[in-house]
Order: sequence, then C-alpha cells, then structure tokens
Amino acid sequence: MPRLKFLFILFLTLIFAVSCSDSNRIYHFNFHKKWHWTDLEKNAGDPRTRQEIRQLKELLSIDDARFLLREISELHNPAQIKNLYGIQHLQKKLGGDFYGVIPDQLDTADTIPVPDNFGSLIRSALFLAQKRAGTLAAIEKTPYPLNFKNGDFPEMEAVQSPASMKLELDLSGMEALLKVFQKDTVQFEEAMRIAGLPVFTEMLKHRRNLGYIPEPIANEESLARFIQYSVSRKPLAMIWKWMNPWNYFNLADISLNLEKYEKTINSLQKHKQQIENEVMGRIALFAPDSIQFQEQFGIGVNWGIRGWAAEKTSGMNIVYFKDDYSRMLQTITHEIYHRLQLREYPVDDSLKEKSPRTFEDLYAYRFPGKKDRRFYQTLTLIYLEGSASYVGGIDSSRNVVQHAAEGMNLLNEIYRQIYVKNDFDAAERLENQGLRSNGPFYDLGYFMTEKIVAAGGTKKMGNLLRRGSMEFFMEYNKFLNAASNDTIPEILYPKGSLVKKLEDLYGLFRRN
Repeated sequence: MPRLKFLFILFLTLIFAVSCSDSNRIYHFNFHKKWHWTDLEKNAGDPRTRQEIRQLKELLSIDDARFLLREISELHNPAQIKNLYGIQHLQKKLGGDFYGVIPDQLDTADTIPVPDNFGSLIRSALFLAQKRAGTLAAIEKTPYPLNFKNGDFPEMEAVQSPASMKLELDLSGMEALLKVFQKDTVQFEEAMRIAGLPVFTEMLKHRRNLGYIPEPIANEESLARFIQYSVSRKPLAMIWKWMNPWNYFNLADISLNLEKYEKTINSLQKHKQQIENEVMGRIALFAPDSIQFQEQFGIGVNWGIRGWAAEKTSGMNIVYFKDDYSRMLQTITHEIYHRLQLREYPVDDSLKEKSPRTFEDLYAYRFPGKKDRRFYQTLTLIYLEGSASYVGGIDSSRNVVQHAAEGMNLLNEIYRQIYVKNDFDAAERLENQGLRSNGPFYDLGYFMTEKIVAAGGTKKMGNLLRRGSMEFFMEYNKFLNAASNDTIPEILYPKGSLVKKLEDLYGLFRRN
C-alpha cells in the first residue's frame, strides 16, 4: 500500500512537472513558483512588456496576478484564450445575460491577445485585468456587495414567535451546492439533481413569472450547466470566474469565495432557531389576529434577484448578502410577509378557491373597465411591495422620502398614460421602472405604510391586509388630510385627478 501511494504521488508530480516544463518552454518563465514583480520585469525582453507589467501591477494584487498568469500559462493551446468569448455567448444563450445592467465583458474574440510568448502573455493578462476592472467598477454602482464583512453572527434579543406561526429555514439547497464545489468536476446528472431541489425550482419559477426578464430565461437545465461550469477548475473556467462574480449565474462568486460561503451557511445553521423566531415574531406584529401560519424559506443562488416569493415557498439569493446577517433578516421577513399576503389578501370571487395563489391573482380584480383593471395592478403592487418592505425593514442609509417622491411621480404618470394617453405599453414600462431592483415603488409603499402605522398602529396593517390596496390608499389619504403641509413634502400628495380615481376605484371595490 505505501508503494502504491508513492507511485501515485510520483505520477502527479510528473504530470505537474510536464505542465510546468511546457509553460517554461513557451514563456521561459515558471509561473507556478512564487514569483515577484521584479522577476517578471527581469524576464521581459523589451520596454513595452516592462511597461505593461507595471500597468498590470497597478491593476492587480500580487496574488491575483499570480493566479491569472498561472491559469493563462496552463492553456494547452494559447489560442484557446479566444474561447472566452464563446463562453460569454453560451452564458447568454443559457439565460445568464446581464441585460445591460453592466456592459458585456468581451466585444469580440479577435480583441483578446493570444499568449504565445512571454510578452503576449503579459499583454493578454493586462487585457483581461482591464476588462475585469471595468466590470467590477460597474458592479460597484449596483447594490451587489463585492466583499464579505467577515464578522460573526450578531447578538440578538431572544424572541419567541407565536405558537400558531412557524417558519422553517431551508439550507439544504446551499449545503448540496457547496458540497459539489469540493470536487474538480461534477456530472450533469448530479448537477440536475441540485437544480431540481425546491429552493432552485421555486426561484426559477419566480424568475419566469416576473414578466420583465427578456428571453432566454434560465431553466433547470441551464442552472445545471452553470453548476457544472462553475465547479470546473480548467484554466478557461477559472479565468472566466475570476473576471466577474456574476458569471455562471453568480456561481462564480460561490466558487471563488467557497470557504467564506461555507462559514456563512454554517453560521445560519447554528442560529437557525433564533432566526426563525425573530422573523415570525416580527411578522406577527403586522398580521391579523388569531392566524395560523406556517412557512418554509430557502437560501439559494441566482443572478440579479435578491429574494423571491413563488407559489409554494419563498427564498433568498445568498450572494446579494454574503455574511451581512442584518440584511438577510430584513429580506427573509420581507419575503415571508409576501407569503402571508398571498394567503390573506382579498381576491376576485372567481379566484377565491384557487390554490396555490399567485401574485397575479392578487391584482387580477375584475373591474368593469380595462383601464381600471390595469391601474389597479399598479396600485396593488405598490401596496404589496411597500408594506412588505416596511415589515422587513430597509437600509437606514436609504433616502426613502426622495425615492418615494420619484415613485409618486411615476404613479401620476402611469395614471396619465392609462386614462389620458390610452398607452398601456408605456404604463407597463413605467411600472417596471418603479419595481425593478427594489425601485421607487418600494419606497412609496414603505413611506405610506410608515405613516399609516404611525397613525393607527401595527394591527392597522393586519386589518388592511384583508381589505386590500384600495383601503390602503384611502388610509394614506386620511393621513394626508389630517397632516399639516409641513409634515409631508407636497410631492408626496397624489394629484387631484388621481385622488378622484382612487376614490372611484375604492367605491367599486367595496360594492363588489
């Protein structure tokens, strides 16, 4: 047995040596050793390469530079570097596009320098490092966190949720995913088993049901492919993951920060009961009295969406939080409150027996006129998202009043497009603008909820949950009528024609 072990180690050593020797022959440099910047400059044969090494040094830490140059040097054929463009194309084809949120990472395959000697390898690395720097700068302008806080789970007061309200935090999807990242490769069948777990199937359903994500939209097979590619430790896959944490449907972030994500999931598992009690204790404050409510909440991964509430369950995208436990609790509470809304919100008589309900059911009220039906959708979404944001809580640094004012402007414009211009497509675009990426409609609904709670207490929201969005807007108008002009910015008062329409819809809703 010792002899077999010795032979196996010798075999791996020879393979590694061959790889290194190939790299040495092409580049006359060993990128597998712990080199320093001065070593690179000494090996440079011309002033241009030395200048490009200095540029690379300005962009990358020594660890990142060692990683990138080593991975490029391990390509079996230097021309393979151009296949990065093919990976980008395939990623889009599978539903992993960024839809203009950030620019494409690569314009064409021809622009990528082929690393067929030492100078062109440095040039290729500099090209990729510049692309990565531009991508990360664009991501920094979004709510996506690039770094972990590296802190411990915060101390929290012991909260006991009501016996009639139970939450189960489901970590099984992330635990299965993290387990396969311990491997060098994963078979498609195993990746499909993970993609078929409830947390991921519900996430994908939510993604398809949003209505504003362009085709192609990722499905279970797409997710399985992304898992396969992100687990791979082949040079091109490693370079692609390094270039952007959003690559491979955000699984690149998991791959490159594996130990930190493992620590986070272990911490959530350790404090699971505490989280469950905290969330349900908060929701109980805003729920109708004497309610029986049990829910499951999953932790998963996808691109571009922080949380979801689908037909069977709700969930959260871990990469948008990393180890920010306070924001996690806010989102879990927000999404679980959505689940309560699905159950308690009043729907049209034709949908009362439908199970399970969808969010489309909540705003599909059969007013006689098409315009009223369309406008009711917008009003209901503002109520649903805004009240859930208030119950869950939002970042204290967010300027709610400013964004709420933007939301009120959008609402007035949607009213105009529907009732004056008869332009339903324009109304749809404006509604998407108000909702996308926690847009200003969240803040408008939050602001309205805050004022209603201040006037009537948390149980007022529990009652409104069973009375619908029209009652919610009427309660806000009551507050405005009682408030002085110094209390509320004028911009947050709905305009006269809009107020009249709200009153008319409220009357129709009550009569029906």
